[in-house]
Amino acid sequence: MSNRPSASKIAHYFIHVRLLPSGRLKKIEIPAAKAFLQRQFPELTEAMISVEASHSKTIALSHPQIQSRFVQMMRSVSDLDTPEQISEATLAECCLRCFISHHIALVCIELERRFREQSGLRAVNVLPYVLSDTDPLKSKLDYEKSYQKKHQADGNASKNYKFQAPLAIHITRTFDPNKGTLAAWTKLLTSQHRELNCILVEHGIHPRTDWSILNSYSPTRVRRLLAGILTAAEIQLMCVVLESYHAVYRQARRQTHQAGKPCKDPDQDQLEAMVCDLQQRGIEGYSPEQVMQTLRFLALQLRHKRLELGKSEDSLQRYQPHASVEEQEQALFSHDQQEVLRECLDQAVQQVLDAHLDRLRQQNPLKAAKKLPKDQVFLEAMRLFYCEGKSMTEIAQKIGRQKEYQVSRILALKTLREQVRQPWHRLTCARIARLLAGYVDSEQLTQHQQQIEQLITLQIDQIIAEDRINAYRRQRTAHTLFAESFRCYLGAVIHSS
Repeated sequence: MSNRPSASKIAHYFIHVRLLPSGRLKKIEIPAAKAFLQRQFPELTEAMISVEASHSKTIALSHPQIQSRFVQMMRSVSDLDTPEQISEATLAECCLRCFISHHIALVCIELERRFREQSGLRAVNVLPYVLSDTDPLKSKLDYEKSYQKKHQADGNASKNYKFQAPLAIHITRTFDPNKGTLAAWTKLLTSQHRELNCILVEHGIHPRTDWSILNSYSPTRVRRLLAGILTAAEIQLMCVVLESYHAVYRQARRQTHQAGKPCKDPDQDQLEAMVCDLQQRGIEGYSPEQVMQTLRFLALQLRHKRLELGKSEDSLQRYQPHASVEEQEQALFSHDQQEVLRECLDQAVQQVLDAHLDRLRQQNPLKAAKKLPKDQVFLEAMRLFYCEGKSMTEIAQKIGRQKEYQVSRILALKTLREQVRQPWHRLTCARIARLLAGYVDSEQLTQHQQQIEQLITLQIDQIIAEDRINAYRRQRTAHTLFAESFRCYLGAVIHSS
């Protein structure tokens, strides 16, 4: 998705969404914010920032450019600055809070869309708790004074007095433009809001906890998702800690038949067991508190990353209020099965491509030393096809071939897919059988063995067919499971060579 906003979306920086006592949402223009936006970005004409601006017309500026400028202005101000500078910082924050109000409202509307039919949840049930910023020009201190004054007037000022600033203020104060977009950060913090989640629980909708997220991610997937965000050493450490967590916490849930029930925080004994497990894996010096901090940090990174990618695995997971433990276990098993399918594909691709490259290296003739070795030609062709989405004609030009069919022969995709199919099926069947052992007894496993293998065959056939069809499209998608696995392999081989 492009970060270049349409002309109509520019208005989000000076239109504030508020909740009326009736429960309806009202959009209110903030003239001072509109004038400030145009002063900061003179290239925005009056027509561009009009509320009625065309949805199709795009702006040269991007959301990150606008948001970074406002954050910098908001955070560089001090008490020693002039009133004009302080006023501009206030207006910069106002623009950000206007933008945030739109996305908080969208989160609540989406919750209603997803859950109203079965749970009766409506946006108005949660909006008062998260859309509480009644005036984006009002500071946190102003809100606190108003709150204190109201409680003193009501005679309610007590030892239990606790002020909580509007969520929009918290979002602006914690937002880092270098780590993602304001829209994604708003969705994340809104979804994690404590009072919002209390309302969801009352409606039979259970928040997806950090522990539920960590249970559903494999180290392989963590490496894929966090590549380029953390260093290689940091990712490796996170994966080792995740493996330790799985060995202790997730295994304990399965042994005690807790699968499908909300995940509670790891207890002290489990954290200490993770410390011992880490020591056996060669990681020394960790305390239970540090393990907990590392796990929470990893869960936060995974939440944020998935929100950025716009995947369906968002930060809320609904459990059917009347579902049995068996039905919930089946849902969890289905999720684990997809992870197994991914991991076994990665292993099969590595086996097949390693063997294929070895054969090509043996075919490199000594007399053709001036030519690029066959294994390097193959890797470059694969990289251009799967990583850059180049056509056969474009690949031929880049690797020194004349015809498309020559590239097709080098890639040999049909043969590679069939070679990957056999170990992929074998590895997956074995892993699924071990996974099922945690859910059913050995007699049931034996009875359903053939049916399980047939289902796995069907899934693998569908995924291979998807990649085969995708290869012939003019505009290929980069998100097929096969393409992801090939890209992951190519990235590791090319960077290590």
